[in-house]
Amino acid sequence: MKMEQHIYPSCECESVMKMTSIRQLTVLMITAVFLSGCTEALPDPPEEEFEGQTPQADWVTLTDEFTIVMDNNTSLVHAPTIWVDVNTTYGAIELQSFTYNITHLSFEVVNNSVIFNNYSWVNMQGYLIQGDKYWSSGFAPEFGNATLHFAAFPFDVTVEYEVVYRIWDGRE
Repeated sequence: MKMEQHIYPSCECESVMKMTSIRQLTVLMITAVFLSGCTEALPDPPEEEFEGQTPQADWVTLTDEFTIVMDNNTSLVHAPTIWVDVNTTYGAIELQSFTYNITHLSFEVVNNSVIFNNYSWVNMQGYLIQGDKYWSSGFAPEFGNATLHFAAFPFDVTVEYEVVYRIWDGRE
């Protein structure tokens, strides 16, 4: 038995392939023309309110002064409790700086002469406290209020302080 062998001329195959490619290209071009007007009908994506930038809370500067007078029954005088109030339970305090100046003014009379014993400590680094955690800059260790921490003093003093902070409440 003899097998038949069919041989097609190569020019026939190439013309069939060219026709398929031309047909596909034509369909693709027509589809692209139909879809070109559709992009105008699509809405733009919503722009972020703070696109490319981090929202910022405003810095608050708290300045004040107090005087502590030592009574005869104590060896150290402690500052009053001063709160940094976040006005919410889920607010985080970011502390930029807390400095204070201490001035002790005293005098004594010796042989009808007045001798002044004035001492000053300038730009002392302060700390904020939450529970039993202290920090002097950056974010608070926990959410919520904090108190200012001053050194205890063995004499009468006047304290001037400045705290620069901001509150992050999650709505910035």
